[in-house]
Amino acid sequence: AASWLFVASRTAPPPEINGYVLTSPRALPALELVDEHGEPFVTVDIKPSNEPCQGVAGTLNYPAMHPRTGQIIVNQIPYAGDMCKAEPIAVKITAPAGDAFAALQPAKVLWAAEFKNGSFAFTQPQIVP
Repeated sequence: AASWLFVASRTAPPPEINGYVLTSPRALPALELVDEHGEPFVTVDIKPSNEPCQGVAGTLNYPAMHPRTGQIIVNQIPYAGDMCKAEPIAVKITAPAGDAFAALQPAKVLWAAEFKNGSFAFTQPQIVP
């Protein structure tokens, strides 16, 4: 059984920084999921929008099972940042043959967004009553 790691999203630099100029929006590898060896098995490409972003905040809830007691726990991760429109370009699943994940191939990508200037706080997991 493999364990999967998450690689934070990557975005284009600001329009001008240290002489680098981004003349127009372009497709970016917005997200990669990698395996325990650092090999990507999911890559998501998006094209950023020129429209203004909106400030957002919320909580991501990740349920899990406590490894010792078997109780259901929830990791609550509050976040805040700027959510921006984006155009979905592609989702590539390149899991190795024989991996159940390799059988998943999206037929159509419905929407995309870019999250910028974000911050997350990781809290202690809570037992669900």
